[in-house]
Amino acid sequence: MEATVNDQSTSLSTETLPEPLFDLDLDRKYMCPVCLCVLKEPVQTSCGHRFCKACIRGTFDLPTYVCSQVRNNIRVPFSRCPVDNTYFHIEKELFSDNAIKREVLSLNVRCPNIQNECGWNGELRNYSEHERQCMYKVISCENGCGVRVIRKDMSHHQEECSLRIVFCPHCQKQMAHNIMSKHEVLVCQNFPVQCLQCGQVGIKRKDIGSHMSKETGDCPITIIDCPFKVYGCQVTTTRLCMASHLEDSCHTHLSYVMDHVLTQDRHIAELVNEVTNIRQVLLQQREQQLSIDEFPGTADDTNVV
Repeated sequence: MEATVNDQSTSLSTETLPEPLFDLDLDRKYMCPVCLCVLKEPVQTSCGHRFCKACIRGTFDLPTYVCSQVRNNIRVPFSRCPVDNTYFHIEKELFSDNAIKREVLSLNVRCPNIQNECGWNGELRNYSEHERQCMYKVISCENGCGVRVIRKDMSHHQEECSLRIVFCPHCQKQMAHNIMSKHEVLVCQNFPVQCLQCGQVGIKRKDIGSHMSKETGDCPITIIDCPFKVYGCQVTTTRLCMASHLEDSCHTHLSYVMDHVLTQDRHIAELVNEVTNIRQVLLQQREQQLSIDEFPGTADDTNVV
């Protein structure tokens, strides 16, 4: 019959470990009468009974086991032994049992991962070191996906883990694998998309607006204005058909341009005429000013009359 130990380690610390398997039935002196497991940090009471340090201290919180007596006007804490109910001083009559501790650490155990084909066996003092690196221990994926596999298979799992860290091949941003598709379809500005108008593929998402722009794009299906709109042409058509329109409407466009030029010529002539009139007015005012400056009395006589 195989015995187990609870929370055992090289130093019998409080570190929580899976229970190793003992090769032989354990002597009762190695068993804690409280937890019924192998002694961990064994202590001995003044009445000679051994307990796990944590187990016996746990009874100190139970009213049934704890009392106090007054000695020399000092209240002294006592507890009862869970085995024979003998009272002992909590602080002075409870001792670490290092001899039993060494014997316990020398017990031969096997790895509990034997069901996963781990063949390790050795002294209990070496179990915690083995347990930390046992390749057959079931562990959780460090990525937090919730999958549990034996340690030796973890590297293979992480190659396929849904939460493994990957880089977007288009923008090189780092993210979990399970959101890569969403990132590519909705977010990545370098992801190649298809123009919904002309069907061209391989255009970066960030460039699709420029591709479809009326002013600077190259999408053949985008509706654009005729470049002669400023001269009066009101035609709008796709960029693909605009070349044909320009070729077929040369005379019409020339007529628009000629009308525009004639209109500008008339406007220029009117402006020239206005400038000429202004110059004449300014010239007359200058001549009058010169006359006044040359014959100042004439201006006074004129004012008198």
